[in-house]
Amino acid sequence: MTKRLGPLLLTLSFQISTAIVWNSNYNGPPIQQPGNRFTNCGSSVLLNPLLQSAVFLAPPTYPNPYEAFTFCSWMIYSTTANSLTLSCQVFDLPASEQCSTGAYLSVDDGLQNTRRYCGGSAAPQQVTSSTSFLSVFFWSGPGGGGTSTGFYCTVSLLSSSFTTLPPGFTTPPNTSCRCGRRGSGARVVGGEDASLHEFPWQALVLLPNDSSFCGGTLINERFVLTAAHCLLPPELPTGSLPEVVLGEHDRSTSAETTVTRTVKVRRLWPHENYDEGKSRDNDIALIELAEDVDFDRVEIAPACPPDAGNSYENADAVVTGWGLDENGQLPNILQKADSDSGGPLVTYIGTSWQLIGLSSFGPVPCGDPDRFGVYTRVGNYIPWIINKIGNARTCLP
Repeated sequence: MTKRLGPLLLTLSFQISTAIVWNSNYNGPPIQQPGNRFTNCGSSVLLNPLLQSAVFLAPPTYPNPYEAFTFCSWMIYSTTANSLTLSCQVFDLPASEQCSTGAYLSVDDGLQNTRRYCGGSAAPQQVTSSTSFLSVFFWSGPGGGGTSTGFYCTVSLLSSSFTTLPPGFTTPPNTSCRCGRRGSGARVVGGEDASLHEFPWQALVLLPNDSSFCGGTLINERFVLTAAHCLLPPELPTGSLPEVVLGEHDRSTSAETTVTRTVKVRRLWPHENYDEGKSRDNDIALIELAEDVDFDRVEIAPACPPDAGNSYENADAVVTGWGLDENGQLPNILQKADSDSGGPLVTYIGTSWQLIGLSSFGPVPCGDPDRFGVYTRVGNYIPWIINKIGNARTCLP
């Protein structure tokens, strides 16, 4: 079952209705390109809790090795009194002695001493400004990166909300991974294409019936959450197992990205009290993958778990999937505002995106202002998830 959501105002229903207001991003003008051998990149960005609360920084050639004489300059401002924090999910620069030669990344807020990071040093994590301004500079040096890809960093508004995991969740040994970090700064609504790897937790659950599929959400290195009805007849024949595709964007081609991977499934856990009747209560399921997923790149990463004590009423939220559009067609490219059964409903809290709902049922296609789209409230099932998983690990926000 697939659905589509309206472009500006989405009314959801868990057990009560929740209004979801869609907002657009603001991106400042890029710095003018110079007409010489230097490669220039960067921009001026305004961060706002309601419009754009994070920006993603990388050399222009990322994930390929960066070029010689690359200079990037980002000027990032908060429109509120919030400080800004920078963390790098990827930091791959050639070693240089005391950052005096070769490539480096520097961070400055105008008051503190400039902090400079180069190859051989640890990746910058939670570098926080003392003001509402942060400048980030990258200089590649004259030699280029060789095989080094550079960096992939997030600058976001600092918030006291949800800086740790909810009770019952622990972090894996690789604490450098982060949950709920989008892979692109672009945001549009109304069934528009998502940017490549913008939602790295999005999973495509392939069913054996006539090339049908459901959506899903990667929650840690071994488990995907989806809707229970996706894993039961008639959607999935008894005794069959789906396959899970991670890092997918355009279903019609395999040439757009090298990170897409299809993972075999070990077992399925549809909720034992799922009501197949009219109510569709407990429409939630876990998919255990046959192998762990490596979080060594940012293109595949989990969503953060929700706070079970938060109702998320009147929250801004985003739904994604390859669901039916207003013309009744299945798009090939991942959409924001289209939803597949079992697909994620996420909201931005603090510095990360939390999984608050799973698409359950509603009008097909979605978007009728007089009818509700119904989502399973994930926070109500945190104890069930922890009980099934056992070692409920996920990355820090």
